[in-house]
Amino acid sequence: MCVSRRTFPDLKVNERQTLRLLADRLAVGSERSRRSVGPWPPRPAYRNPLPPEASGRAILQGAADAMHPARPLRILAVASPGTRWAELQVVAAGFENAEICFASAGTPEILGVTARYRRFRDFSLYSLWNLPVCAAQLIGTALSMRPDIVVSTGAAPGLIAMIVGRLVGARCIWVESLTSVDDLSLSGKLAGFFANDWLTQWPHLSRPRGPHYKGAVL
Repeated sequence: MCVSRRTFPDLKVNERQTLRLLADRLAVGSERSRRSVGPWPPRPAYRNPLPPEASGRAILQGAADAMHPARPLRILAVASPGTRWAELQVVAAGFENAEICFASAGTPEILGVTARYRRFRDFSLYSLWNLPVCAAQLIGTALSMRPDIVVSTGAAPGLIAMIVGRLVGARCIWVESLTSVDDLSLSGKLAGFFANDWLTQWPHLSRPRGPHYKGAVL
């Protein structure tokens, strides 16, 4: 049995590799009958080259060094609930001596937020009717706090935050989610047009013109 791109053209690379390995195992099993074919090879562990607090600090280091304001940096941190919110919390560990305002779609009690927080209405490609409300809420937040930096790990509301941040003169930092392994998300691709710092957490997705790889947060 041969598994190739021609056999399953819609499968991703890692899925084709899994099927190819399974086919090889089945072939060995049929030849050896009842004999064991041995354990599955372990999945290589992902190793973060930087500790979480150093990762968040490295992401903001260039922006902070370029600005050097006399007052503490005002940072608007935006992310949708879920994995992206968890990644944003790790990035926030590197926000030293900064005034941070978090923004997400969940309630602060559920998200476990104790810092300054603003809630917006989440939206996606399948609920675009919520986009105007989300944009108005993020614009109001940005105008009220006048952030120096807007940082987001996505998804769609984070893209709106990048646009709003540029309109108010903030430096915008996009950190693509660690879950985008094979390719950038749609929001991540569009964020490259607006973000001052366009970052990915996977080295193989890095490109000379962006996104750039400076480490991972998880």
